[in-house]
Amino acid sequence: MVGLQSGPSGRIVNLLNNDGDVGGHDWSDTFTFKSNKAELTPNRTTQLQIVEEESRKLAKYKERLRMCPLSNHFYLQKHPNPFQRKCYANENRYLLPHPLVIVHSSTQSLQWWRVTALLGAKDGETLDKQSNGREYHYLVDPSGLKKMNRPMDISCEFSLRLLSQSALRRFTLIFYIKYMTETGGVYREKLISEPFELQSNKIFVGAEPQVETVTPWQGSHTSTTEVTIKGSDFSRKVSVHLDGREIPVIRFANTFVVVQIPPQPALQVTTTMQLLLINHFKKQKVPARSTQEFTYIV
Repeated sequence: MVGLQSGPSGRIVNLLNNDGDVGGHDWSDTFTFKSNKAELTPNRTTQLQIVEEESRKLAKYKERLRMCPLSNHFYLQKHPNPFQRKCYANENRYLLPHPLVIVHSSTQSLQWWRVTALLGAKDGETLDKQSNGREYHYLVDPSGLKKMNRPMDISCEFSLRLLSQSALRRFTLIFYIKYMTETGGVYREKLISEPFELQSNKIFVGAEPQVETVTPWQGSHTSTTEVTIKGSDFSRKVSVHLDGREIPVIRFANTFVVVQIPPQPALQVTTTMQLLLINHFKKQKVPARSTQEFTYIV
């Protein structure tokens, strides 16, 4: 363990490992080799053991979460967007905003702190991974969980995917936090996100782009300025217009667009213009609901 300030190392390791990780598992004994081929076959007995172990750990988390107070020392930098696009098993579509960031807000120094992400229903109750053989809902790789072992670590980031094939559409995220203070006290708290709704991909065909930030929002009128527009629900083809004139898009993804703001050498005074981002679909174009400002400095 690195950066711990006091206390026997064995005790600290035990405290860190005592809760276990939902979904965490050593997969080295999960598969067996067949003949001489590099082909892996699941061991059914081991799979059953994994499911039972996950259920046991989740039951333990549920019990501890019932007794945990809501956190006064940690907070979500930004809650999940109220509408999320459905993710399929072969996709790397993360819950937005991505990443989700938890921040330690207390002035009290900590020896370490640890956060585990769990999936909750809209009322904040922890959900089981599977309701029956055909229906499921669970976070992929919640081992994005962090052990923050240095006092200077004031935040941790989560990249979470939610796979769901069930009647449920509204969820919350529950963060189980365990930490040790400088005096050696160990405490547990929880954070519960605001509810969000999981929507099918069909709804997002024709989606309105959601613009959050423009950086930088000003530049010289005599030179080209590279500007990054961040947000969500950007389509596979976008265009950006400055006071009605299309400007070059350098690169983009579903959460950001980088454009080149051309110089305006004829300007005599500092001038603010309007940026508009437009999603392009096969049969329609959908603009953002509002424009963003960019200012030429003269």
